[in-house]
Parts: sequence; structure tokens; C-alpha cells
Amino acid sequence: MVTITRALARTLRAVCRRAGIKPGSPSKLLFQPVGDELVIQARSATAAIQYRLPVIDQAERTLSPLECLDAIEGRTSDPVTFQRRQDGRISVEWTDRGIPQMLVYDEPAEPMDELFLETPADLATTPFGLLRSLHNATTCADRDVVRYALDHLQLRGSVGQIVATDGRQVLRQGGFSFPWTGDLLVPALGVFGCKELGQDEPVSVGKTDDWVLLRIEPWTLWLKINKEGRFPKVDDLFRPTSSASSRLTLSQPDAIFLANSLPSLPCDDPLHDPVTVELNGGVVIRARPEGSPRCTELVLSGSSYIGDAVTINTNRKFVAQALKLGFTDVFFFGPDSPAQCNDGQRQYLWALLDGKDAIKPSEDPVRIESSGQNATNQTVPFKRGRKLKIMPSQNPEQTVEQPAAEKQKRRRLQPANPSAGSPIDQAVALRTALRNAATQANDLIRSLKRQKRQTKLVASTLASLKELQKVAG
Repeated sequence: MVTITRALARTLRAVCRRAGIKPGSPSKLLFQPVGDELVIQARSATAAIQYRLPVIDQAERTLSPLECLDAIEGRTSDPVTFQRRQDGRISVEWTDRGIPQMLVYDEPAEPMDELFLETPADLATTPFGLLRSLHNATTCADRDVVRYALDHLQLRGSVGQIVATDGRQVLRQGGFSFPWTGDLLVPALGVFGCKELGQDEPVSVGKTDDWVLLRIEPWTLWLKINKEGRFPKVDDLFRPTSSASSRLTLSQPDAIFLANSLPSLPCDDPLHDPVTVELNGGVVIRARPEGSPRCTELVLSGSSYIGDAVTINTNRKFVAQALKLGFTDVFFFGPDSPAQCNDGQRQYLWALLDGKDAIKPSEDPVRIESSGQNATNQTVPFKRGRKLKIMPSQNPEQTVEQPAAEKQKRRRLQPANPSAGSPIDQAVALRTALRNAATQANDLIRSLKRQKRQTKLVASTLASLKELQKVAG
């Protein structure tokens, strides 16, 4: 017999979902007694979770369908018992508001020994915050995969780094110690952000031939290593911050003000969500409503910049991401090169939009100053937007010597391209052009997929309407 609480079932269900472990084959719930503990494990093809529960009574090894958690989960500490009956079936018993409940099922036929994952002998303890760093990396990954494994994170054992990219932004975080050499690809999962795991607890890390293990007592996460996937080379995109032409420094109040205001700024291009950042005697963030020549300006009165005056056209979601990650210094290398943040252990960069499309000042703008004291003209009411949590900056600036990055015409990240001239230069230019063509093809594929899904939805809706008309007739 195995006994757990309804509250634990609810927690297991939540963590499984965030790990991408869903009901159905091959997802099963395994109860495995190990010494004086009961190990509860759920597993899919790419991830597994384990929870270790001290037990007093002798427990027996049991295999259950994962969907039983949907029936038994709750907020109370009422017990739930799994027991093998004389006919070989498994009964699950609990109470709901004092009323006895029972679920009976045939035990899955899978061999349990093959489902249970063993722990590697050597585990290394990483600094605090590994889970939070993995969660931050996941927010920079992509879910639509065409050529590269952008839905995975790259764990670099030799240099202790976590790297993530979606093709338009790159986050590189260092300062970790992994017990392996070389680079591994593991799935980018929402489970890293689960509050049930404890974001700032120390994490033990290990590796087998096929899995990476993360242990945060009493939890253990298993991540399937993607041995066939390809990850883009992103290091060449980062430039030394000493070569930046401009450096924007946001005050902490301005960073909070900007993070909360960005979702409410008007937008005339929902696809790219553009805002213009103008550094010219002051720091101004500019947006424009669709169909209106009048723009809205946020004046960051507590912030400053050094270097050349510059006007930047960028997708606002990358500005919001930089703020959410806790960066307050942004380095610019011109209106068409990627913007970059650097606090020593972490580097974040993103591709800019075409500088020619930057929003120009209007004669009668709506101006809102971050101080809240000198707003001019009548301000329009902002829509309620989700407030972003600003993380504290971690380390002082540290120059990173890396090759330069080239102009981004297709809003994608590409390595730098020297000026044409010699045959080698022309070959490099041709390679860049081919990469840009591949990027355009990938964008077109994504658009066609979205259009296909919309077409299916419209067709289904029309069919339903026709059926309703027949019933009405």
C-alpha cells in the first residue's frame, strides 16, 4: 500500500505540467520504495520529476496512470491510498468533503525497472540561483523549431555557462560549475520557474549518458540530453562594451517606471511592437498609435547616457526582457547593430529593428516624465498592463572581448560581415546573404503555419454554423 496526501497530489500535478509531463503514454506515475523513503516519479520522453517522501509503514512498488492525479488532487492533507487488490487491479481511495471516493484501474504493464531512473554517483553543488538562471534562459528560448534546437538550453560544462536564444535575442549566463566537459542541450521547460522547487536553493547537478540531473531536496529533475540537435554559434555576436558608441544608464526608479509603462504604450505595428529610444540631450522612449501622427513619449528624467547621440528602433519586448533580467546599463553600437547588456557574469543582446523606421517626434506629443511632475499636453489613459518584476543587478561591468556583429536588416542575429573586396570578403558576404535567405524562409514557414491553423479554425467554425442552421431549419 502507498499513502500520500491530496495536497501532495496537487503539487505533483502542477510540477508535472510545468515539466511537460502530461497524461497518456509514456507518462506514468511510479511509486518506488528506497530504504526509508518513497520515491515518486513521473516521466515523459524528454523529462522526469522525482519527489522523495519519508515513510513510516512499508510501501510497495506501484505503477499508476498519471491522470489519476487529476481525480485525487486537492488542497487538504487528507490521505490518498493506492492498494493492490486480490484481482491484481489497483484501487485508489480518498475522501472528498467527507464522502468516500474510489478509483479502480488495471496496473500498466510497463516494466518498472526500466522506468526508474538511477542517480549518478558524482554530483556537484552549484551556486545559489541556478534554477532562476535556467528559468531566465527559458524565457529567451523559442518554441517554434525549424533548423536549430532553439527550444533547448545549451549547458557548457567547460566554461560553466547557460546559453539560450530564439534567433533574435541571446542570453549568456556564467559562473556555474557543471561536472562534465563539453556542451549539452537540454529542453527549455517551464518547470524551472516553479515556486514549489525553491528558486534560490542550492542545486546538485549530475549527468548520465542520456540525462542531466538537478536535485533540489526533496525534488529531483531529469532532463533528456538532445544528442542530435544543433545549436547556433552565438559568441561571435557579442562585442566588447568598450567599443560601444553610446551607453544608456537607467536609474532604478526609471527602470521600474519603464517596465510598468511599456505594455501600455500605443503601437502601430502589432507584429514587431516597435518603440524608439532616442538619446539626444536626454533619454526619451517614443511610441505611436495606429493611424495617428501624434506620438507618446516617456521622458526618463532620472537616467543618462554617455557617448554619441543615437536613435534606436527596437521591439519593446526585448527592452522589457532586459529590465526583467535586472539590467540597467544598455550599450549601443549604432542604430542597426544589436543592443547589448553586460553585468560581468551575464550578457544579453537583442537585434534591433530597421533604424529607418524609427518614430520621429511629432509637433504635439503626449509627454510623460518619469518624475510624474512635468507631464505636458493631455495624457491618454493607459490600458492596464502586466507589471514586470525588476531583478537586482548582479555584477559590475566586465569587458568581454568578442568579434563584432553586423547590420541586421531582417531583425535576426547574424555574425559580423567585413566590407567586400577580396575573394575571401566576397565569400563571407555570400555566406551572410545565404543565412539571411534562410532566415526569411524560416519566417515564411512560421507565417504559413499560423495561417494554416487559422484556416482550420475558420473552416471548423463555418461547419458548426451550418450544422446549427440545419437544426434550426
